[in-house]
Amino acid sequence: MINRGAKGYSIVGIKQDHSRKSSEIPRLNGKEIGPSATELHEHDIISIGGIDMEFYYIN
Repeated sequence: MINRGAKGYSIVGIKQDHSRKSSEIPRLNGKEIGPSATELHEHDIISIGGIDMEFYYIN
């Protein structure tokens, strides 16, 4: 889940299903997204279900 807060955007992993294939685990810049909020930065790569997306903010 991506959240917008006073300090910017962050991403948090949703409860992990252990039956997922490793390729389906959501990742941020190649690292598994955990249950703690992680700040997002311009050009971060979010990978979900084999699809890569680049995070950027349009003012």
